[in-house]
Amino acid sequence: MRKLDGDIISEALEALGATLSFRGIQANLVIIGGGNLIYAGLISRTVTRDLDVVGQLNDGEVVAIAPMPEPLAQAILDVARQHDLAPDWINTGPMSLLEKGLPDGFVGRLEREDYSGALSVWFAGRQDIIATKIYAAANPTHNDPNPGRHLQDLGDLEPTSDELAFGRAWMTNWADGDLLAAADDVIAGLS
Repeated sequence: MRKLDGDIISEALEALGATLSFRGIQANLVIIGGGNLIYAGLISRTVTRDLDVVGQLNDGEVVAIAPMPEPLAQAILDVARQHDLAPDWINTGPMSLLEKGLPDGFVGRLEREDYSGALSVWFAGRQDIIATKIYAAANPTHNDPNPGRHLQDLGDLEPTSDELAFGRAWMTNWADGDLLAAADDVIAGLS
């Protein structure tokens, strides 16, 4: 299976948009994470396994999209087969961020790309990616095959002290003391 680089991400999203258009389906996805950074060419890491959907944009608000509607899930799977991608090349892994609350002003920093008139993809802004990468680096999960990539991505982004403070302040709204201490360690390593 092919990994996703910037060109493959673009090709796969175009194919998904065309597939959805052919099937008369509209989709509206909010993407966050490394795939977002790779697509924009903002980091040295050139490939990722998947695109992380945090939700869908609905009336100016990011809302849950799990379970993924069957017609959309089927189109994603069909594009995966046609383009030799992982079956979950688009997934809702980071949707738990909605329970915590996205950073203040998140929706206003989204950048929109349209594909074949049927797929709108909203890419998270730099400030929000930095905030969520601080969280991911401070809270590695047991099923994360490469947790160090979050620190690498943060290093490549060279966040300002204001961007780091914004990420820390966002976490203060919901994180416990241990997680905040781990975030402080991540931030100290970047300063």
